[in-house]
Parts: sequence; C-alpha cells; structure tokens
Amino acid sequence: MGEEEHSVEQNPQETMLDNIEALLEAARYDDIDDVITIESAGVSLDSKDSQGRTALHMAAANGHLDIIDYLLRNGANVNASNVENNTPLHWACLNGHTEAVKHLILAGANISALNSHERTPMDEAVSRGKMDIIDAVNEAAAQILLHLPSKKRKNAPRKAATPKMLEFMRELRKVITIGVVGGSDLVKISEQLGTSVINDYDYVFAENGLVAYKDGSIIGTQSLKSFLGEEKLKELINFTLHYIADLDIPIKRGTFIEFRSGMLNVSPIGRNCSQEERDEFEKYDKVHNIRPKMVSMLREKFAHFNLTFSIGGQISFDVFPQGWDKTYCLRYLGDFREIHFFGDKTYKGGNDFEIYDSERTVGHTVTSPEDTVNQCSTLFLSKPDGQA
Repeated sequence: MGEEEHSVEQNPQETMLDNIEALLEAARYDDIDDVITIESAGVSLDSKDSQGRTALHMAAANGHLDIIDYLLRNGANVNASNVENNTPLHWACLNGHTEAVKHLILAGANISALNSHERTPMDEAVSRGKMDIIDAVNEAAAQILLHLPSKKRKNAPRKAATPKMLEFMRELRKVITIGVVGGSDLVKISEQLGTSVINDYDYVFAENGLVAYKDGSIIGTQSLKSFLGEEKLKELINFTLHYIADLDIPIKRGTFIEFRSGMLNVSPIGRNCSQEERDEFEKYDKVHNIRPKMVSMLREKFAHFNLTFSIGGQISFDVFPQGWDKTYCLRYLGDFREIHFFGDKTYKGGNDFEIYDSERTVGHTVTSPEDTVNQCSTLFLSKPDGQA
C-alpha cells in the first residue's frame, strides 16, 4: 500500500491573510476581475496588510484608474492610512500619477493629510520633482469649488469674512465693479470669501492674477515651473527647506513650502498650524523678524533668479518672478479708467506695496474689515453709480 497523502489545512486567519494579499496584488497589477472575485468572496475592500496598505493604496501608487474608480464606487476609504500614515493620495502624488490624483481628490481625499514624516501629499510630490502634480491638485480643487458650491471646508485655518462683510460687498457690487486679488490660490481665497467666490465678484485674481477669473470663468494662467525650469526650482526649494530645518523657533508644523501655479508660498512655522498658532507666530515674528531675515537671505542667495520675495498674511511670504506681484492682475483691467486698490500690507516689502504704489491705481491703506467698509462707503456709496 502506498503512503496516504496528507493535506495541511490553513486556519481561517491564514486564509484571510492570503486573500488580503491577493486583493492587494490584484489592485497593484490592475486585475479588476480578480478584485471583484475576491470582494465577492467576502473580503473587505478596506482590508489592510501588515504594513497597513489597502487595495486603494496599491492602485493609487500605480495609477490604475479603473481599479481606483471601482474601489471608490464600492465604498473604499479614500483617506485610509498605512503604518507611516501615508494615504493613497500620498502615493499617487509621490509617483506622479496626475489622473489618479484628480480622481482621489474629487472623491474626498484630504490634500492636507500629514504622514509620519509630517509631509502632505503635495510635499511628497515636490520632494520627487513631480511638479505636474501641483497643477493636478489645483485643477481638482477648482472643480470641487465650481461644482459643489455649498460644500464647507472643515477646520479652515484662515479667518473667514463675516456675513456682515459679505453682505456689504454684495451691496457695493450693485454700484461698482469689484475684483478680488490675493497671493493665495483659489482654495484659500474661498476659505475667506466663500466657495462661490468666483461668481460673487466680477473678477477674482488668485496668486496675484497668475490664475485669473472673470464672471465665473477662468481667463488666464501663468506657470512658475515653466518660467524657472525644474533644476532651478529644485535648487530653490531644497535650499529653503534646509534653512527652515535649521531655524530655532517655538513650534513647527507641516507644509513649509506650498507650490502654486505661479509662485511658492513659504512658511517658517508651516501652513498646517492652527489659527491660534498663526496668531502667536505673527507676534513672535514681529519681535524676532523671522520672515524678514529669511527673505533677506534668499534674496541674496538667488539674486540671479530675478525673483521677488513678498511678505504677506500672518505666517508666510510669497516667492515669484519679478513683475509677477499683484500688479500682474492689472493687465486684465485695461478698460477701466480708474482702479482703486485697498490693502493692509501696503508698506515697502509687503505683498500689497507694488499695486498700491502703481501709477495705474489709487491706493488705499486699510487696517481692518471695518475700516474697509468705512472707506468704501465714503468713496462709492455716496456717488452716482459707476465703475471703479
């Protein structure tokens, strides 16, 4: 008689681990049929392996759109994190998969999520020189603003305009043409003025006008990446990050450099700080001149790049090519005989100075929203209807 053949049965836990591994491999290699089969066998699409990776991590890391869309349609967690707190968006950005990035953001991926290295998805993209990711993130974020105007951003770190101020601006718009210009991107402008901002004002100039909107439609864009080129851009970013790493300041948070379409925004404390931390840093900066000293160093180091360094807001400063300050937006306003500008950083070195000082504008320094209301009321609401 021959020897009896023995089979070794797996226990249920081993079987489940094998199934999870098979699910992740199917997502990694773009095998949609296997993904569906494994899910049908009772394996959760949010199952994690020993490293905390999900099927969505694997699909995002490899840019497999069909798998990504299937997982998202069937309830996969778009913000699942692995043992290093990387989300699928982190991996899509890291590997430069622009379409995957758009799909994830439109499905609710958190663009500000920090991994264990205190990096956001965009930080990871910049660290690998994947600059196309920045455009993809901005495009997807703009789609969210355009198509979901009622969606509220949670935990927005900026101070939003009060309902009273917004109502005043609506009344003022009945009398004059109103444009908004800011150094921030559209997402951050919307945090202050509402997600329907491009429809609430005649003109919206994000990033100093490098991304320009009129009557709700985009009318122009400009790219820092194209102007400087990858090598110069990386040289500037690497030096800046090293400088910040050596800074001895009370606290630091994530996102020290934010890459926008037409500029870099640099924050010594990091843009992920809370509003309370912003207020404290602003006070600290006024005493210790952290931003002015940093700007002075960068201006000297990169004089040959022909860049402008402009301090604005509470925690950061902008870096952009000379001539790309807020006066850039004026090229879209050639039909206006008189243009009034209102800003609070109108001193030399402030990010309002150039447009405030321009011969094409009538500049007004304001100290608060209430001061803005008072000055505008005096100038415009006591005059006949007209354009300004």
